Amino acid sequence: MKRLLIISLIFFICCCKKENQKICGVSDPQENLPWLKDIVELAKNDRSGNYWGSIYAEEYLDKDVIFIDMKMGSGGVIGYWYNCDGSLLEFPSGSVPPMTKKRLIYSNLP
Repeated sequence: MKRLLIISLIFFICCCKKENQKICGVSDPQENLPWLKDIVELAKNDRSGNYWGSIYAEEYLDKDVIFIDMKMGSGGVIGYWYNCDGSLLEFPSGSVPPMTKKRLIYSNLP
C-alpha cells in the first residue's frame, strides 16, 4: 500500500507541473519584449532611484498590459501602463483600473 501511494505521489508531481504562464504572448517578457528588456536593464544598473520599483503584468479589457511602478525619470510621477508593443496605454479621464499586483515580472526592491 505504501509503495502504491509513493508511486502515485511521484506520478502526480511529475505530471502536474505548472505550465509557464505567457504574458503578452511570451513566456519570459523581461527578456522577450525588447522594450521591456531595455527598462529592466536600466533598472538593474540604476543608482539614481528613477528605476527602483517593480514591474507587473496586469489585464485591461481582457488583454495583457504591463504596469511599471517606477518614476522612470519623470520627476516624481510613479506608475506607467503599457500595451504589449511598448506603447503607453492611456485611459479615459478617471478610469485607471485597479492594480492587482499578482503577476510580478521584475523587482529591484529589497
